[in-house]
Amino acid sequence: NKENKENQTTNDDDDDEAQTKKTSEEAPVVPKKKIPITFEQYQKVTHTLVHHIRKQVSDDAEDQGISQKDLVEWYLNQQTIDSEEDLGAQGRMVRSLINRLITKDYVLIAIDPEVEGDETFSPDDRLLLVNPNFNVDGN
Repeated sequence: NKENKENQTTNDDDDDEAQTKKTSEEAPVVPKKKIPITFEQYQKVTHTLVHHIRKQVSDDAEDQGISQKDLVEWYLNQQTIDSEEDLGAQGRMVRSLINRLITKDYVLIAIDPEVEGDETFSPDDRLLLVNPNFNVDGN
């Protein structure tokens, strides 16, 4: 009985070592960084993006939407940005906001591009439209 307990302890130690090796070999999981913005910033950026998308779609009757990449580039070109670090931060912020407007707030509708077979696409490739039920003025 005493021998079984010793073997059990040894086996537990081996499991701990194996678990330690396993976790140290795996890539560390980096939690998504939240990008804090004020509600006023959220509203301002949302209205800016919505107005631009609506203008682009109404100007070109054949246009099916605007690509996320083009929208992000347009937005960044409208901003006064002093450094590459600020440019990166603004880019991450607007991409994160667009994702929220699609997945949580349902302000934007994303149309994924058609892909053949095993091809994949980037979120930058998807077309964005404003949800027809969204009223910018909140009335």
